[in-house]
Amino acid sequence: MSVLARSIGNAFRNKVRTAAVVAVLAVAIGLALAMLVANQAVAGKVAELNASVGTVLTVNPAGGQGFEGGGEPLTAEQATSAAAVANVSTVVGTKALRLRNAEAAAAQGGTGGPGGQGGPGGQSATTVTTSLKAAIDAGTLGARNQAATGSSGSSPATAPAFSVPVTATGIGAEVDTGGKALALTGGTGLGDYTAASTGALLGATLAEKNGLTVGSAFTINNQTFTVTGLFDAGTAFGNNALYLTLPTAQNLAELPGELSTMIVTVNSLENVDAAKTALQAALGTDKADVSQGQRNLETAVSSLGSVKNISLIAFVA
Repeated sequence: MSVLARSIGNAFRNKVRTAAVVAVLAVAIGLALAMLVANQAVAGKVAELNASVGTVLTVNPAGGQGFEGGGEPLTAEQATSAAAVANVSTVVGTKALRLRNAEAAAAQGGTGGPGGQGGPGGQSATTVTTSLKAAIDAGTLGARNQAATGSSGSSPATAPAFSVPVTATGIGAEVDTGGKALALTGGTGLGDYTAASTGALLGATLAEKNGLTVGSAFTINNQTFTVTGLFDAGTAFGNNALYLTLPTAQNLAELPGELSTMIVTVNSLENVDAAKTALQAALGTDKADVSQGQRNLETAVSSLGSVKNISLIAFVA
């Protein structure tokens, strides 16, 4: 006991030595606490990313990619099969529509109807008419696309100015075509996305272009719809779009039960590969193509895991 007392006394007898010891202890404790907090923060972020990032799979009709290809439409029955696959949390179906401005369509001699391209995942979309005007000017790229599709029978010299179509998506939940929650900037969602509705969610610039706000009305195929909410997709193309409930879009296309794509969410990043394989087997390689658009995010999650381990080792040491 006397040795311990002498040691403590000697440590504190020299003021400089005492200050140095206290400073070293303070720094050590501070670093340890910082490492502990960092470890907990990184662990929380890894868990969050594992549960929500890189876990989305997209299912397209087999043979369809971009603006090319073909294949058979997906069905509600296939969505049910997908939902039964192990580790699949949710399956959200979509139905794509191309909305042509009614006045522009009449000037070009078109009346809408089936045809066209440009749905989610590049799948062929049904074309219908609307009172809305696109928020994007055709520009050089639009003119080239118009010439390539040849939708107007007029010669280039006499053809009316091309109007970019508005992208409309019927969706079975309040998410965008990539599976992310819609960022509403005003109003409310559509409620039950599995039931027909006369509500619509409009992209911010599309609403501005047409002078619409929450509560305003517009038409699709001469049916009146009400703007229930506005969203910001973060891009000019994304904001030249609107969302309807899935049955509403299917009814407008006169194709009940038909899907353009399926957005499949897996319960964890670790289960994505197994779920993708099982999903492809359940749907058939000749019926559907299953892809993962966020594969590179696995590297980010792995890196965060390494940081977590390093901070834990440093804390223990």
